Amino acid sequence: MRPLLVVLAFLALTACRGRLPPPPASGEGEGEGEGEPLPPECAEPTNRPAAASAGGIYFGSRTPTLVPLDEAQQLAVVAVGDRSYGGWCSGTLIADDVVLTAQHCTEGASAGQVDLLFGPDDVDPVLALSAADIEEHPDGLDIAIILLSARPADTIPVRPIPITMASPPLSDDDTGVRLEQAGYGETHDGSHGRYFVTERFDGTEGDNEYVVDGEGSRGVCFGDSGGPSLHLSAEGDARVLGVLSWGDPACMFRDRYQRADVVRAWIESFTGPTPAALPEACDAGAVVLSEAGRCGLEQASAEYCEAGVVVRDLCGPEEICGDDGGNARCIATSANACGAVSAFGACDGETLSWCDAGVVKTRACDTCVERCLLLDAAQGFSCVPTDCGDLTYEGACDGDVAGWCDLMGQKHTQDCAELDQPCQYVGPETGYWCFDAEECEGYDYRGQCDGTVLTWCEDGEVYSQDCADDGDECALVDEETGYDCR
Repeated sequence: MRPLLVVLAFLALTACRGRLPPPPASGEGEGEGEGEPLPPECAEPTNRPAAASAGGIYFGSRTPTLVPLDEAQQLAVVAVGDRSYGGWCSGTLIADDVVLTAQHCTEGASAGQVDLLFGPDDVDPVLALSAADIEEHPDGLDIAIILLSARPADTIPVRPIPITMASPPLSDDDTGVRLEQAGYGETHDGSHGRYFVTERFDGTEGDNEYVVDGEGSRGVCFGDSGGPSLHLSAEGDARVLGVLSWGDPACMFRDRYQRADVVRAWIESFTGPTPAALPEACDAGAVVLSEAGRCGLEQASAEYCEAGVVVRDLCGPEEICGDDGGNARCIATSANACGAVSAFGACDGETLSWCDAGVVKTRACDTCVERCLLLDAAQGFSCVPTDCGDLTYEGACDGDVAGWCDLMGQKHTQDCAELDQPCQYVGPETGYWCFDAEECEGYDYRGQCDGTVLTWCEDGEVYSQDCADDGDECALVDEETGYDCR
């Protein structure tokens, strides 16, 4: 199967997805005006002129970009797995010998089968400790505690990241603030190890979960399950808000986190009382802060010195870090010279916008045969040259040739005839690709009906559903879509 290039740092999905009708097939598109001279504005520099020579697109970073974690706290983000294999999930050291993760990461495993892997590379960890005990939430919530066989701080300079003390730490009124996610999951370029990525808080779901949104440019993915979602507390220190439970299979849209605050009493039965924040001296860190302070990445936070103590503010959904009387502070976007637009840039479809010396500038990337993409978590968004034309990641078939555009804006093709297979739509995760009839036991995505039972093959896996369970019949929708419960 065509490899799924996905955006960074990521999860083991546990939710079931319904069968979706395939989009209409089409031949490969070539950009409008190909071969014609580009408009004069395409010669103008963007916010990042080096984008044209960028060697790759990255959607997360090796170090945090929003929530300030020192190296000892970064070591608290751990891989949950096997020391001879690496991590299959992620977690967080929240107390001296306690790791918080997702219940589906430990389900069916005994303590002797689970290792906790510390360090930026889970394949070559700086420390591997076995689990002494595993405790899963008694009410079946997707959260679990792993008790360690030893204290990691006795061997490496690690400092736990406590859970949040606020309940709720965020409400639906906070929609739009940025949170920092972390984990050891899949990356868009196949690299492995611990990564961090920021996503937008997008409200709560029910009593136990909240949603973050990568907005189509970044996110968590397979293997990030159990990893932390981090936030600055009111006192300005890092706290764990929740653990990754499940999310979007494309790894760059909406992901769900199990809230830690709703099970704080249960967690504290293993960790003891959650410690309160301690003030941090302005000259204690690697960077000496002044009253003027500085803005964080995407101008989403402000960090400054007040009465000798570090103050960190995470800007609200209607705020941005800007100039407040010569100081870097969270101010209303309406009071900022560029409004909500920062030098980090943003993509609205294929239109890039960024702030340049207090002036909002825009560029139509597609007009210049470019795509608006996130370069990486430090550089931000820019226009990147592309040869994809109208082709998307989902791809298309041109006869027996499958074509698709990767997340770096580069076009790829595969002649399925070389594999003695036809090109067709094989599922929402893979899109258009070479169809392996043997792997799919003769079924395809269009499916077949056997009485009321619908059977189809999706992304190489065969599924069946008895439509009668929901009072439906199995029937042909149309020749293009195939069969479904109706």
